[in-house]
Amino acid sequence: MVNQMEDEVPVIDFAGLEGDQEQRKSVSRQVAEACQTWGFFQIVNHGTNPELMKRSKQVSKEFFYLPEQEKMKIKVGPGNIRGWNHSKLTGATGDNELVKPDTVEHIFLAQFPDDEENAKGYPLNPPSYRATILEYAGEIRTLHSKILSVMWEMLGLSAEQVEKLISVEHMTMRTNFYPLRKESDPPGGVCHPHSDPGGITILLADDVSGLQVKKDGRWVQVDPVPGAFIVNVGDSAEIMSNGTYKSVEHRGMPNQTQERLTIASFSGPMLEDEVGPLDEILSERNPPRYRRDIFRNYIRSFHMRGLDGKNGLDAYKLL
Repeated sequence: MVNQMEDEVPVIDFAGLEGDQEQRKSVSRQVAEACQTWGFFQIVNHGTNPELMKRSKQVSKEFFYLPEQEKMKIKVGPGNIRGWNHSKLTGATGDNELVKPDTVEHIFLAQFPDDEENAKGYPLNPPSYRATILEYAGEIRTLHSKILSVMWEMLGLSAEQVEKLISVEHMTMRTNFYPLRKESDPPGGVCHPHSDPGGITILLADDVSGLQVKKDGRWVQVDPVPGAFIVNVGDSAEIMSNGTYKSVEHRGMPNQTQERLTIASFSGPMLEDEVGPLDEILSERNPPRYRRDIFRNYIRSFHMRGLDGKNGLDAYKLL
């Protein structure tokens, strides 16, 4: 683990995963400890192409720099959450909305094995956007698999069992853009505190700080390490681990002096899969702490509530 202060999100060097058995175990232990204590960690030497990471951030900013009429070509609509969205399109005003009235905007994409399905919601401008983001998604799938494997092997599960738990093929991505704020902008811009519903989230951030994580009742700022990814545990992983791993409230904050961009990729169970504490880790001393349900139901309630702390997960607790 990289040297750091005790009140900072752990930074884990993934180079050891390619080393001998003891090095891999060391990395796995660090990941498990971070999932239990913070629910968040950063990873370096993860094997993802740094030039591709840079291009993905750049082409995303190029999209957000486009005139609004161009972005409106792929705006979200009734029954469709894919595409470009801005708080003023939905008239966000309440505490359960994704953002308060502000200049924050995002593009939400679903990644499927079928390229034609992927094309839905992708902008045609910038011309290099689709090819770049699809290439990035391919590498991020590999990273999702790598992280999930080391997380679950510490709970005694095999790679084959892990693949049945979390789908990395049907991945979703959300790119958030926080423009430079002006004095005339309305107050707000804080992404409401929430935990993510899926298995894990991998966040590619630019060098501008803005993410905050709730630890021991206080908000801790996460300063992105250059070239690193930020990883967090989702509600489904907490449920399946029977509370061993913790999904944690976090929020996005606009920077007062710089624009900010993040690309989040989400992996989780398939919509029709049942989510509940894994039988392999239950025992008389470790009884189920969460009720079981179809993941589609959990996602539906998540979208109905909006970003609402950990209230969704709390509703599933038995103990």
